[in-house]
Amino acid sequence: RSFEDRRTFYGLYAHDAWTPVRALTISGGGRWDATREKLHAVGQEVGFDAEVSDDSRKDSAWSGDLAALVRLLPESGAGPLGALNVYGNWKSSFKPAAPNLTEAEDAHILDPVRTHSLEGGVKGEAFAGQLSFEAAAFQLDFLNLVVGNLNQDGDPELLNAGHERFKGFEASATFAPAALPGLRLTGGWAHHDPRFVQFTYLNEEGQLRNVAGKQVELAPREMWNARASYTGPHGLGAWVAGRHQSERPLSRRNVAWTPGFVEVDAGLTFATKPATISVTGRNLGDSRHY
Repeated sequence: RSFEDRRTFYGLYAHDAWTPVRALTISGGGRWDATREKLHAVGQEVGFDAEVSDDSRKDSAWSGDLAALVRLLPESGAGPLGALNVYGNWKSSFKPAAPNLTEAEDAHILDPVRTHSLEGGVKGEAFAGQLSFEAAAFQLDFLNLVVGNLNQDGDPELLNAGHERFKGFEASATFAPAALPGLRLTGGWAHHDPRFVQFTYLNEEGQLRNVAGKQVELAPREMWNARASYTGPHGLGAWVAGRHQSERPLSRRNVAWTPGFVEVDAGLTFATKPATISVTGRNLGDSRHY
């Protein structure tokens, strides 16, 4: 069994950022890619004729991005708010698919992957830097994403997965009160909605499956994290953290699910000038599922 996969990639790229006034920064750029790939695969089992596959393709496409950052507060800040920025960006990208080196009779070059994304959010800090926060909403579309599958012989294969859409909201904050030096509290939350928009494939039994509208397997929809840490004046510190993931589908058809879990970690640290000693306990509740 042998494979020879030669890929040549050319690109032209330009990007720039412009700040006409302090309150506004605009950035953007473009990239033109040209790819050429040639695949030759040979496989032979004892007592059978050799299987030979040859494939080649050329692709070229534009990618680009455009973003804007707006600073809503003057440089000195206003009241309790020290900074408040809003931003938005659009991105489009092109990437040749991963080499599909499976059995020689099935070796072929997959379609390139395209992505299109939109994101917007706000970032800021308040109370002389004691509080920082961020919130964002996004949507990311994949076209021809490469995924794994089992063919009718039960062997793994790679294929293009049509159209997927990942969208959601995320927020996080950090609080470090000046009245309690060494104390730091952080937290975050995310709501994701990863779904197949259009995807049909053949399962192991040769049946055509349509999973349009189904949640992408192994992807949770709700997640949160929280952490508290304290470092004393003499180098002794402690921290505790928790993470949560909601239930996740184990299959593309969403017929089986694994339950959500909360994972708790904790630790102690001691820092001196020559060394730092730390003791960490992971998943102390033993609740993390496969």
